[in-house]
Amino acid sequence: MSRSLQRWSRRLATIPLYVGLLAGLVTLFPALMPLALLLDLARGQPWTATRTLVFFVWYLACELAGVVASLAIWGRAGVWTEWSRSEFLRRNWALQWWWARMLGRGAFRIFGVTLKQENDQYDFGKRPVLVFIRHSSTADTILAALMISVPHRIRLRYVLKQELLWDPCLDIVGNRIPNVFVGREAADHGPQIEAVAGLARDLAAEDGVLIYPEGTRFSESKRNRIVSRLREQGRLEAASQAQALRHMLPPRPGGSLALLAAAPTADAIFLVHTGFEASASFDRFFNGGLVGATIHARMIVVRNEDIPRTEDQRREWLMRQWQSMDGFIERHQPAARGEQRRSTANA
Repeated sequence: MSRSLQRWSRRLATIPLYVGLLAGLVTLFPALMPLALLLDLARGQPWTATRTLVFFVWYLACELAGVVASLAIWGRAGVWTEWSRSEFLRRNWALQWWWARMLGRGAFRIFGVTLKQENDQYDFGKRPVLVFIRHSSTADTILAALMISVPHRIRLRYVLKQELLWDPCLDIVGNRIPNVFVGREAADHGPQIEAVAGLARDLAAEDGVLIYPEGTRFSESKRNRIVSRLREQGRLEAASQAQALRHMLPPRPGGSLALLAAAPTADAIFLVHTGFEASASFDRFFNGGLVGATIHARMIVVRNEDIPRTEDQRREWLMRQWQSMDGFIERHQPAARGEQRRSTANA
């Protein structure tokens, strides 16, 4: 099956599904809301089920609003109009920023989430940027947009997992603007790494590329499997470094090194955060993992002239950055847990 046929087959499944889910939730909302309130009262939780119900309505509404807007952009971009390719892309970037802002800020308000930032001083728009972000939960996929894209109008290109194509907005708009959706279980990573490198070869000063170097969410069992595999390969120093990480998986260097080689003038931003861990699974999310959470985040900037030039040096440099980020998480997790308990108690 061709990619185009796969794409349209997927959309013919997901868009009606999302329409049906939103219609069902809206129709049943008057009945579901009292049930959610009673469940929260019975469990003694800070309106967790109620907030979750409202969030899913909000999420589906944002999705379908984005789909409708993407259809309008497509209709205005036909051969009968005077839109250029750059104008079409500009409209889709704007739609992406709007969608991320509405979904992210709405979710933060619904769950009472507070975002605390500790950022290095940086003047966006002077150079392209490569963003290396920690991955702990599906919820953190919106963080870079709220911290970088939306406030600074940076056109971020994403390296994302293929499973996210089942999100209609990401599928439609994400395939119009430069992004790469990778299969994590691919037998040959060469073509995917080349596609990732292609994202960084024509970056303007207002552009950037974001990648999750860990490749998947952290868990101790995943880290231990990586450590065991490194030891079996005889890479004892790498195994020791991976074992020392308390909250992160060691970075997979392939995509990150490819981006650094393809964008020799770009600055690097390491985006570390903690607070989303309590929503890493649906069970934890449904049981109030995000309610009253405090997200501590920091953008660590490494200017281009301070990035090592050889591949071996860059591998070591990436690991040092990861060790520093792991330390940030360790320092802020106790505070985040305490702040969340106080917020939940007052909810």
